[in-house]
Amino acid sequence: MEGDTLTPGDTCLNYIENKTHGHDRGYIELGKWQDMFSKPIAHRLKEHAGGLSFSPVEVYGMMEMCGFEILVRGSSPWCDVFTHQEWLEFEYGRDLLHFYRAGPGNDYAGIMGWLWLDATTALLTNDAASGVYFSFVHDGDIVPLLATLGTLDESKDAGYLPSDKVKTNRKWKTSDVVPMGGRLLLERVTCSNTGLGQNLRRSYVRLSINDGVVNLQKSMVGGGLTHGIGLSEWANMVRERGLKYGRFDEICGLSADAPRSISFLQPQYQ
Repeated sequence: MEGDTLTPGDTCLNYIENKTHGHDRGYIELGKWQDMFSKPIAHRLKEHAGGLSFSPVEVYGMMEMCGFEILVRGSSPWCDVFTHQEWLEFEYGRDLLHFYRAGPGNDYAGIMGWLWLDATTALLTNDAASGVYFSFVHDGDIVPLLATLGTLDESKDAGYLPSDKVKTNRKWKTSDVVPMGGRLLLERVTCSNTGLGQNLRRSYVRLSINDGVVNLQKSMVGGGLTHGIGLSEWANMVRERGLKYGRFDEICGLSADAPRSISFLQPQYQ
């Protein structure tokens, strides 16, 4: 399977095995933040729990229960145990986890996300491909694609996302990027221009993250469609990103004959 997959995080060996810069980096950064923001919470809970002590992981697990209980029961009185500020700090912990585990803060995310981006661009540029194509993955497989696109990157000069304080003006918020049922949509839109006595047709690409259209014109060359860029400009951008991030088999420590691209996203001919 290797690169012929929608879940490259399961096949990229170096990503899995590199304990410093691979999959585990998200948990390392999250752990640093857990140690900080959970201390006052643990102290307060201890006073109301007969002197019981709670570890940072236990406090974090208690806060996770709130969302799961809402999902199952529709409401959760457990959520009221924590203050609004503590929930903002918990939110930041989730942002750190996804940002560094498989997002823009991870060294392997760019090449992992490029696999799907490249295969989908092949569909967008193929006139025989029409209709709608669905790819179903987990949130951890959507996140690398956004790293490849670079639309929600944090400034490297600002230290990415710090793990010792909340960066309030950050672009990356997991609740916006991959909420429950999160989705990413790429559209090929073809427009006609009959000006000057000519019938000109041009295709564009437009990107939506959940319910929001991303303004691609801010960071990529192109124009002519609100928030979209020309199909040829898009294809060139994807090609350049592939050159930037390298070969999937080499980056991931796979054999030279391992598949390095997705083969099964193909036009469905009638």
